[in-house]
Amino acid sequence: MTTELTEQQVKQIILRELPAIVQSDVEVRNFILRLSREQFADKRETESRFDRVLEELRHDREENSRKWDDQNRKWDSIVQELKETRTAWDRKFEQTIGALGAVGHL
Repeated sequence: MTTELTEQQVKQIILRELPAIVQSDVEVRNFILRLSREQFADKRETESRFDRVLEELRHDREENSRKWDDQNRKWDSIVQELKETRTAWDRKFEQTIGALGAVGHL
């Protein structure tokens, strides 16, 4: 009498038995690792990629911070120039008004 296992039954047996087999059988463990490496990066490779991404993000953040600092310095310079220009215009305006007042009293 032959008993054929269905695909679902085979899966259930694998899911139930595989953890213990992997723990005790190096050959099976290495086989599973080889199979999984075709689909997934190993831990070291994943950590290395993650570290590279973090380093790139850090670099970009520092570069953007420098750019913002430069831009802020430019804006501060422009604002200072505008203040100086306005002060000069205010003086010139007051002098012109004063001169007009002096001419009007003649």
